[in-house]
Amino acid sequence: MASVSQENQNLSQFVGKVFGGDWTIAEHLDAQQQLIVYVLSGKDKTRPDVLSHATIGLSDYKLGQDKGGVALGAELVGACYEGCDYFDRALAASAGMILSNKVLCKPGTIFANVLEGFDATSQMKHLLFAVPSLWDDNLYPLSFKSKTVLWLQALPISETEMNYARQHGAGVLGEKLTDAGTDLLDLQRQPLI
Repeated sequence: MASVSQENQNLSQFVGKVFGGDWTIAEHLDAQQQLIVYVLSGKDKTRPDVLSHATIGLSDYKLGQDKGGVALGAELVGACYEGCDYFDRALAASAGMILSNKVLCKPGTIFANVLEGFDATSQMKHLLFAVPSLWDDNLYPLSFKSKTVLWLQALPISETEMNYARQHGAGVLGEKLTDAGTDLLDLQRQPLI
């Protein structure tokens, strides 16, 4: 992701409007320092204490194609309370893993230990990817000439929650977290399981 195409600039504008008025884009190098990953960050328009983040350009990596032959790609999104200063870097690291290792990321995918290096005090060490639920269904698939962009929300989970998801399924874990009213924006929360 060396430069930002016009489609990705339009994507940035779209995501920026969903998140709120003030946003920035930062460049992050992957672990091998060979790929640039762009992450848009901004305060949430409905909750000013929440920072929302989205990769920009990851969707250029083709996951498949739709019935019409248009490439399908995904962007990673996530949110946390503004006291957390590393969630954007965690999304960039996840995007770097996808690009470098050609990893397929879809709802239910878990990236183990992504958060561990950013905050040793948090029990939230892993990311579970799901269909976005935080932005009132405003992150819908976007169609461009060269691609259709899908969205994956990164949800921080603990070791015990990851093990539960692997044993019972990510959907079952998601239901338990939702039913318990778990605050998934709080990276310092206690594990549910």
